[in-house]
Amino acid sequence: MAGKYEFAFDELSVYAKVRDVLVATTTSGTVVDLGCGHGALAEICRAHGLGYLGADRDHDGLVSLAARGFPTSEVDLTDLGAVVALLDRVAADGPVGAVLLLDTLEHLPEPWTLLKLLSDQAARWGSPRLVVSIPNITHRDVGAKLVAGRWDVTPTGLLDSTHLQMFSAARVDQMTRDTGWAEVARADFPLAHSDQRFPEELPTLSEGSPLAELLRLVRPGDAAAAIVNQFVRAYEPVAPATAEDASPGPFLSVLVRTTGKRWESLRDLLLCLSAQRDEDLEVLVLGHGLDAAQRQELAALGAEQVPRFQKRVRVVDVPSGGGRARPLNVGVQHARGRYISVVDDDDVVTADYVGAFHRLADTSPGQLLRAVTVTQTIAESDWTGTPGWAATSPFVYSYPPVYSAVEHLRDNFTPFCALAFPAILFHELGHRFDEDLPVLEDWEMQLRGAQLCGVASTREITSVYHVWEVGMGSASKMLHAAEEWAEARGQVRYRFDSRPLLLPAGSLRDLDEAHQKIEELWVEISRRGEEMERLHGRLVEEKAFADRVRRLAAYRALAKARALHRRWLGHR
Repeated sequence: MAGKYEFAFDELSVYAKVRDVLVATTTSGTVVDLGCGHGALAEICRAHGLGYLGADRDHDGLVSLAARGFPTSEVDLTDLGAVVALLDRVAADGPVGAVLLLDTLEHLPEPWTLLKLLSDQAARWGSPRLVVSIPNITHRDVGAKLVAGRWDVTPTGLLDSTHLQMFSAARVDQMTRDTGWAEVARADFPLAHSDQRFPEELPTLSEGSPLAELLRLVRPGDAAAAIVNQFVRAYEPVAPATAEDASPGPFLSVLVRTTGKRWESLRDLLLCLSAQRDEDLEVLVLGHGLDAAQRQELAALGAEQVPRFQKRVRVVDVPSGGGRARPLNVGVQHARGRYISVVDDDDVVTADYVGAFHRLADTSPGQLLRAVTVTQTIAESDWTGTPGWAATSPFVYSYPPVYSAVEHLRDNFTPFCALAFPAILFHELGHRFDEDLPVLEDWEMQLRGAQLCGVASTREITSVYHVWEVGMGSASKMLHAAEEWAEARGQVRYRFDSRPLLLPAGSLRDLDEAHQKIEELWVEISRRGEEMERLHGRLVEEKAFADRVRRLAAYRALAKARALHRRWLGHR
């Protein structure tokens, strides 16, 4: 057993991550390594001026540590009394700086009982930090193999044959909160290719396989623990968390981003949201980069709402930076709804905005929800001394009533306010709006969501997308040059062209129809080309005829002039 877990410290290993959180949170005392194995951190603790004691029930590991000059203790971690006695002996000589549980909790039948004991008794040992390293059962390699029906238990690694418990990030968080530990540092150990990445020929794993690439898009590599191999966390003891409010959040979280330049249109939007027939919503007003006066104005605007709506409105201050997507990502973190929509501060919604999405979600749960939006041009207007706006056109049906995944890969035909995203896309799968895009962050996220979740459409009109004709220069179309829009469009198209695409049923028909339209255009172009050639031929013939006529007329005029000249000479 000892040789099986005889792992040495390496700067590229998980132990380097443990070292980082340990020295960042522990400056003195003795480090007690429970389930120490061969004590890969022993020399590291000594180098940083920390005491070290290795404790395990495996004899070979303790012999190795003793030979290197470190104190040891044989202990069974399921014997809680023995653990308390051990820590009491260490604390008698000075405070315990930290307790390590590295690759250990997953081997215990009830790890939470040990964590609860350590938290409850922490004060008597000097309130030591707790540092853990726990394998991540939700690594994307494990998930990819499960899709293919494989579950490969191995002697060590993510699916170690001796593991009694398995942990996701959420389970680690829940267990530590419930047992009285608050996180103070983390340095999770990523591994794009885990020990479970076999066999290489498996299409859900193999490099270059469209299926494998598509599965990796479900959870971005830098989010939702997709490539985390080990969770490495440091904690401090606190009172155990009380039971959280189990009441469900609202159906819809409406994110409203504002830069504090369109107060009257924002006031109109809040009025529309307060008038919803379906009141199962919350509104998060995201003030992005506001100064003190603007924050005060925004707070006053929230306070003037009617009481029953005011309790549904939260104002969130978002510091400057991150572009147009930054407030959206902050809003996503605060959102409690099952679905999340975005309405800009110059658009308005109908009284059935929430209701239409709610009905659609009831029949198509988990899909991206899409309603119909009409457009209207507006211009800045003076409202008796107050800057306001006025409509300069009637409503226009600018967008198709039904969503086409194929058409939307070409360009964006759905404004933000027409969509509601399932919150699970952000909270569970870890997706975020791209803050590197200056514009079109909505289109990019919409394409991701449509591929992963599908789209359910309703023909109900639920919002009005306002296009500024004059004034309110903060409108995105005016702030960003045409070249910037074109460059962003190119980036989005390239991004989706460089990865596998998952298209819904009916897309082949849409592709066929698009292809048919192209063929019809080519036929029309060819017909017009032939017609142009005929016209060109006629023009050439007519030009040649006109040239002959001009030459003949010139010849006759010359002949007549010569005859007149001879006649004149004869008269002389």
